[in-house]
Amino acid sequence: MMLLENEQILSVAVQPSAGKIFWIGRENGSAHLESSGMDGSSRKILVPDVGDEAKSLVVDLEANRLYWVSDSKIIYSKLDGTNVVKLNLPANATVTTIAVYKKSIYYADDVDHSIYVADKTTGSSSAKALRNNTSGVLALRIYDPADQIGSHVCQQLNGGCEHLCLPRSELSYVCRCALGYQQDPLNDHKCIGIDDFIFFSLGWELQGRPLNGSNATRVLGPISRVSSAAPIDFIASKDLLFWADTEHGQVTKMKRDGMLRTRGNFVFLP
Repeated sequence: MMLLENEQILSVAVQPSAGKIFWIGRENGSAHLESSGMDGSSRKILVPDVGDEAKSLVVDLEANRLYWVSDSKIIYSKLDGTNVVKLNLPANATVTTIAVYKKSIYYADDVDHSIYVADKTTGSSSAKALRNNTSGVLALRIYDPADQIGSHVCQQLNGGCEHLCLPRSELSYVCRCALGYQQDPLNDHKCIGIDDFIFFSLGWELQGRPLNGSNATRVLGPISRVSSAAPIDFIASKDLLFWADTEHGQVTKMKRDGMLRTRGNFVFLP
């Protein structure tokens, strides 16, 4: 499903246990910080102006803060967008991206080509170089499974949803269907596929469109990583799509909802 469309999104971060998604979007030349439920409901602007080039939005679950980069500086606020503070950094710091981990913030500086670590509240008074000779860093993350804490009812058997279970809050959720499906009017946890549509190959991409010629309605999610897909076919009873890569001698199958994509190698005899 599509949460946002035809918007310029600069950065995005999620808080699944609370059913929240946060993003920085640009509109009419200015950028703002916005939030909604993970199903797109309860949309709200938190900070109306975060600078034209704001990026690298991060949720700090431990301190209940949002961090982002604006004009090469690090800014943070509460999760509701209040108490906006600029982190104290050296005057010549040119921050490109950040990561928050426990009591520290890690940031890449594009001037001296280094990655620094500092206290996430006091900033430069505790900053020290962690890595040197790291020019052109575009993204940072700290890999630690223990950092992804929290639970939600969607984790238990997908909330009973056939396709997508999207948190709305800490306790509530909503079921949604993949592109090309609609919710069963008798059971909103189930999904019913569109009966007929045109399915075609552009060589490097597969697309599906309704038979009425509309380009506004999508019946298939984007199917990429396709190479020379000339033969295509389907098995409707199993909701499967097939296509063959004539250059590499491979056949790929995938469920219409985008799941269970598998590929096999075949030898074509002359």
